[in-house]
Amino acid sequence: MGTFNALTGISSLPASVMAGFLWQTSGAFTAFCVSSLLPIISTLLMFILRI
Repeated sequence: MGTFNALTGISSLPASVMAGFLWQTSGAFTAFCVSSLLPIISTLLMFILRI
């Protein structure tokens, strides 16, 4: 449990920094669009690569 929570915390920091940067520079719409497109792209890659 500790390893899982540590990895979750470590990975959420860069995601939060990127979302904050996009929000400050391009606005909320861009931040939400990128936040919704990245999971879609990763899902497609999982199906293509059969992971």
